[in-house]
Amino acid sequence: MQAHAGSWSPVHFLYLNFHDAIRSELEDVQNDARSLLAPDQQVHEKLIGLRDRVRFLEQVHSYHSSVEDEVGFPLLFFSSMLFMDEFQPGSDIPFCAIADRMCNRL
Repeated sequence: MQAHAGSWSPVHFLYLNFHDAIRSELEDVQNDARSLLAPDQQVHEKLIGLRDRVRFLEQVHSYHSSVEDEVGFPLLFFSSMLFMDEFQPGSDIPFCAIADRMCNRL
């Protein structure tokens, strides 16, 4: 599903596209690493490039995890209590739906 800025709330748009961007970059790194199985004269440069991309992804993962721990999960907990009367027990409440409802209520 492709999100478009005009059809989703900003939180929903960022949530979907951020995870898609991480997945895409991981796939690209994996494909580039596989290309090293057939070495050529640029192996050293490719390894340096892969190292830098992996370090960047490690930082993205670290910051993203911190944000989820400090903001995302407390938001889910708070919103599940705030909207408890609107959802059936045991049902999954999508993060984006909660964020959209909170933005509309604030």
